[in-house]
Formats: sequence, C-alpha cells, structure tokens
Amino acid sequence: MKRIALFGYSQMAFETMHRLNPEQYQIVFVVKDPTQAAQALEQGFEATSWIFATTTTLKP
Repeated sequence: MKRIALFGYSQMAFETMHRLNPEQYQIVFVVKDPTQAAQALEQGFEATSWIFATTTTLKP
C-alpha cells in the first residue's frame, strides 16, 4: 500500500482523496488548523494538525 500526504485544506485536496482507491493508498490529510483536520476526519479520512515551523522541521 502506498502512502500519500496531502498538505493544505482545499476542495481539490478532498476531490483527490475521494478519487484515489483506499485499498491501494493510505491518505493522510495534513493541515495547520485542527478544525480542518476534524473536517477531514468527519469525511472518513486520516488527518493530523501540524505546526509548520520551517521548511526542514515539523513540530507535532
């Protein structure tokens, strides 16, 4: 199974998530806003909220 991380909240990200076969891909939705992560969870996707500190470091 391939893993895909989608960064950012947009209609296009949700469309992409819905079109990919969940049996072939594990999709994780990564956003800054916990509210947006909750919206992804409500739609049945794995989601996490992260603070993007720099381009090389992520803080959970």
